[in-house]
Amino acid sequence: MDREALYAALDAFLAALDRGDSASVNWARDARFSENNVMLATDDGVWGTVQGLGAYQLRFADTRTGQVGYFGTLIEAIEDRR
Repeated sequence: MDREALYAALDAFLAALDRGDSASVNWARDARFSENNVMLATDDGVWGTVQGLGAYQLRFADTRTGQVGYFGTLIEAIEDRR
């Protein structure tokens, strides 16, 4: 995969995440999803609490291995514990 295709896949994933819409992600048949070392269903966890992507976004792609990565901020709902 070339760099543009890798970034397009990342952008599609991040757009779905921004909307909290895990159903629109083209998940691999054997996809696994975890948060804090806990395995979850692909529609669980952050997908239900996300409010949007933050301003800090670092993206990187490795065309040799066909992998893409993202390091950035995500805004989540905060539970009011008062």
